[in-house]
Amino acid sequence: MKGTCLRSDCGFQDALPCEMGHPNLLDCPNFRATQTATEASVHTQLTEDISSTRLPWTGRALGLNDIVLASARSSANLVGVVGPFNAGKTGLLTALFSHLANSGSVEEFGFAGSFTLHGWQQLRKHTVWPSQTGPSFPPHTPDSGDRVPGLLHLAFRRGSEPIRDFLFTDAPGEWFTRWVSNQGADDAKGARWIADSATQLVFVVDRASLAGEDVGKSRHEILALARVVAEQRRNRPIIIAWTKSDLDIDTDAEAPVRERLREFFGDHRSLNLSVRDPQCMALLAHVLSYSAQCLPALGGTKRGGTSAFSNYRRSVDQ
Repeated sequence: MKGTCLRSDCGFQDALPCEMGHPNLLDCPNFRATQTATEASVHTQLTEDISSTRLPWTGRALGLNDIVLASARSSANLVGVVGPFNAGKTGLLTALFSHLANSGSVEEFGFAGSFTLHGWQQLRKHTVWPSQTGPSFPPHTPDSGDRVPGLLHLAFRRGSEPIRDFLFTDAPGEWFTRWVSNQGADDAKGARWIADSATQLVFVVDRASLAGEDVGKSRHEILALARVVAEQRRNRPIIIAWTKSDLDIDTDAEAPVRERLREFFGDHRSLNLSVRDPQCMALLAHVLSYSAQCLPALGGTKRGGTSAFSNYRRSVDQ
């Protein structure tokens, strides 16, 4: 089928599947068909089997319909990475994969593959040195208005145990800003889905933001989001990831925020992390050690006999 895609990062033009995971391109809101009258007539008589001519995944970040890939062999864990705008969520994910690529394992867990290696590498390439521009942080995740977060996949195995699949959300901070302002807002569906479906949460706090000129604004944004996350937590494990811990920052502004987070989240893990320090792998170690209820495979049941993914898909299609 001929046409164009509104998403610049979609692999459609390279004969790859839809970036949003739609088997039928006509179902994708970003696809614009350019069929001729003859092609349209033929299309009404023939059913185009896209899956027979294209790979089932692109290697880039997964969409909602792609979750079946990661949950085919086992129920996948969904790690909801949450934080205000510019907190360093994507930078933290980049650091995790960069250190994992060097070691190949996390404590007793060995790397067992990924459906999104290209997506991870697109982030990691910004850290490569030497290069023309030198090592840098990945660009800010664009606020595209999509209702599905990018999902980055990693699989691990410990010894002879079954492979365990993990999906990490990579969502723009603007989603969470709108979610805090109005949890029922139509343009907050992506953040709401993460809060509803995650099996565990990582709350990212930028320590440097508490030492700048806008410390008051930053403190308000962090605590406002933390309050809403605490209300929606439902006793799920949560890790507070304090980024840029290699910087010398005045702790006077940080201490009250830490105290409020303890009030919101009670018993939780708190990690001081730096993208330059392999110690940030401690976050992955905590994620892997969690063995509570995983996500159901698509079509499975969860919370009241309904699939969280099926409910979300219906809400998006409406």
